[in-house]
Parts: sequence; structure tokens; C-alpha cells
Amino acid sequence: MMDQHKKKQDYLAKGHGEYDEIAEEDFLKTVTSSHRAIVHFYHQSFERCKIMDMHLRKLVQSKKMLGTKFVKLDAEKAPFFVAKLKIQTLPTAVFFIDGVAVYKQIGFAHLPNGDEFQTRDLIRIMRENEIFEEDVDSEGEF
Repeated sequence: MMDQHKKKQDYLAKGHGEYDEIAEEDFLKTVTSSHRAIVHFYHQSFERCKIMDMHLRKLVQSKKMLGTKFVKLDAEKAPFFVAKLKIQTLPTAVFFIDGVAVYKQIGFAHLPNGDEFQTRDLIRIMRENEIFEEDVDSEGEF
């Protein structure tokens, strides 16, 4: 019980449970300081980026995924990592485990119903790629 509390406090100290925008210079520190992280590469004018943003924000606000750090990064302001990670489609959410990219959610690929996909569909893909420490039910209230 004490270990769980300590772990939760550690996560909160690292910014877990928040969905902040980071600058390119904070990218490496962000993806390496947490065991699991998701970086949403976006463009502020793209409607599909706003859709992905809404789903990621919903996941963070649920407070059920504290073991994963969620951040967003403006692709226009991060040319080095856009090139390095070969980001060609926006939105792209890159999943990291121990600082290593393990999966890229490119646009809405593998999500049913295109722009109308459900948050639970995104959770399913995240769970398949072991991006959650917690046992998250994609059929739950999402």
C-alpha cells in the first residue's frame, strides 16, 4: 500500500496526470524520465489533431493512467524530432517505453469509424502496445 502511494507521488512529481505541451528541447528528458510516455505530434490548425487531442485529454483527465506520461509537441516547432522519428502524417502519437519508440499511431489508422472513433478504440491500441502500467478496460466508461 505504501509503495503504491510512493509510486503515485513520484508520477505526479514527474507531471503524470497532466497533458502539457513540451518544447523540442524538453523532448528527450520527457520520454526518458518516465517508464512510459506518449507524445502527440500535432499542428494547431489541423482538425484531426484536435480530435486526437480531445481523446488524449480525456484519458489524462480520467486519472486512470497515471503510469503513462502524456504530452503534446507542435510538429512545426520540432523539426529535428519530426525528421528523426519520420513523422509524415499528423496527428501522430508516438508511444515510448524506457525512452524507446515502440509504436506510432499514425493519423487514425487502425481506428474504426475514421474521425468518429471512440476513446476506447484508442485505449485498445494502447493496451496492445503495453503503454499502460494499469489494467485499463477499454470497454469501461470511455
